Amino acid sequence: MNQEDVEKVVIVLKRLKASQWKEILENVPKTEAAIESSRAALKEALGTSSKTTNKIYSHIINFYGDRLLSDSKIGRLLREHILKAIPKTQWEALRKLFWEIYPDRSRLRKNATQKARGSEVMAEQWRVGTRWPKAFCEYLGLPNTLAASQNYRPKAMEKVNPVVTLKALHDYQDDVYQKLKIKLLNGRGETAMLSLPTGAGKTRVAVDAICDHLAESFSSSPKYERDIVLWISYTQELLEQAWESFRGVWQVPPMKKNGIEPVRRSNPMKIIRGWQSIDPSIVLQEIEFDTESTRNIHVIIASIDQLHSWFRTGSSFYESLNSQSHRICCCAVDEAHGLITREFADVFEALGLKKKQKWESLPTSPLVIGLTATPWRANDLDTKKLNQYFQGNMLRPDELKNKPILQLRKKGILASTEYEKMTVVGTPRMTPQQMNKLKQFNEIPPDYLKMLGSEHKRNGEIIKRLIDLPTNSKVLVFTCSVGHAHTISMTLNRHFGSGSSAVVSGETPRAQRVSTIDSFRSNSECRFLCNYGVLTTGFDAPKIDVVCITRPTMSALLYEQMVGRGLRGPKNGGTKTCLILDVQDEGLPSGIQSYGRVIKQWE
Repeated sequence: MNQEDVEKVVIVLKRLKASQWKEILENVPKTEAAIESSRAALKEALGTSSKTTNKIYSHIINFYGDRLLSDSKIGRLLREHILKAIPKTQWEALRKLFWEIYPDRSRLRKNATQKARGSEVMAEQWRVGTRWPKAFCEYLGLPNTLAASQNYRPKAMEKVNPVVTLKALHDYQDDVYQKLKIKLLNGRGETAMLSLPTGAGKTRVAVDAICDHLAESFSSSPKYERDIVLWISYTQELLEQAWESFRGVWQVPPMKKNGIEPVRRSNPMKIIRGWQSIDPSIVLQEIEFDTESTRNIHVIIASIDQLHSWFRTGSSFYESLNSQSHRICCCAVDEAHGLITREFADVFEALGLKKKQKWESLPTSPLVIGLTATPWRANDLDTKKLNQYFQGNMLRPDELKNKPILQLRKKGILASTEYEKMTVVGTPRMTPQQMNKLKQFNEIPPDYLKMLGSEHKRNGEIIKRLIDLPTNSKVLVFTCSVGHAHTISMTLNRHFGSGSSAVVSGETPRAQRVSTIDSFRSNSECRFLCNYGVLTTGFDAPKIDVVCITRPTMSALLYEQMVGRGLRGPKNGGTKTCLILDVQDEGLPSGIQSYGRVIKQWE
């Protein structure tokens, strides 16, 4: 919500009395707790020098933003109390509008009063994107974003600008590209792991190789059968990243270093969505064999969750796809270090990509390509299974040798890093039960992380350091919990002004997550993006100056993924340097990851 919209909301919320705010907060205790946590953090950070407002409505706006009136918990209460607080003449006008939109007046009887049932009925009726929320906001002078739908819909129209041809692959990428092309030519019974550091362009290399292989194969043999590619990933961001990459590389073939014109001919590429609860019959319908002279190439981009859902529900998807197995060119798995799971085992067996009860490929299966920045980096058993499944085939650039991070920094592909350790003293120790969970699962228990996020002194130190960063910094903050993300973001908004910080988490509606991330990428006003449980992979915002890690973790892989969001260098549209701000708590068990530990593993 921008400052102009905030001012419009403040005019309306100022009408609510203290007794109304008390009732609202009593019914939504988590909000009150977040506000108190934010107040305490700012006091710890700035002491008496803080001049930010203590008005309750300012905190509410900073906490909920555009969800202010549509949130399932606080939205109805706010709508009701707004209706009770406005002048009688305005209320009567809104009641008339309500009757026009909902002619069934039995819902709102003529004798219904403003201070009781009348406002309750009008507040209960609220479906974002429909006439009543729009009329409500328009009449009261509230921003229309509070009435807008949060559902994620494809664009109705897209303005297409002239396309700039993608740059040729870097030398180190071309090395891996050539190795992958050989694997694609071999065809059946092989597996390989493509490994490049985070930010070095794994997806681009794989998509280039696959697209060029398909184009060249169809050009040399118009009856070439292998016209299906299956691309599997985990998160929405990674899936959409793959979608955009295939579209761009097929539509406008990237330049080649040797000056040879890329082959494309006239074969169209169908990119098919296999996530977000799509019906498998739609996917199968799209890959029906083409009988026309110009055949389509089919790329199915699917989430492992969706594929496993089809497996569990006994979908005919696998039987139908297996009947066309001769058409599958390859299967690519993004973030393949997480392959050794029950879900992947079920899906791979159903697709004929592995043996039953054993992580080994089949002689008849299409090429399986794993993509990762962190090969063979799980527990020892998983490492052994990964190595066995991918047959020890590691596709890496020879020129980077055994110091890939250092070499890519010298080339300007990756950003150089500055490391700052923020030591926090006095952090409460884990309980015996939490220590047992740590030993059992080798990860910080969620309830302890949640407790860390509520520590006022700790939050105060974090906020103070974030406030002191250069004013043009773009900062990605990894927090201890969803509540902690809101606390940090709310506090930053209180200090710098609404819109300076935003929150994304696994609980954030899809449409809101998209708009929030886009705002962070493009909007100079939004400097801080606080997140929990998302953005460790597939998140692309090249101009990140600071990555602040406030959550401890035992996982070197998770730590590396968090740090990796800020590693894009100037030759990849990123920054020359990135500050890694590492919050470390004294007294925590040994084995907690830090930049110093992880950088040794990278190299």
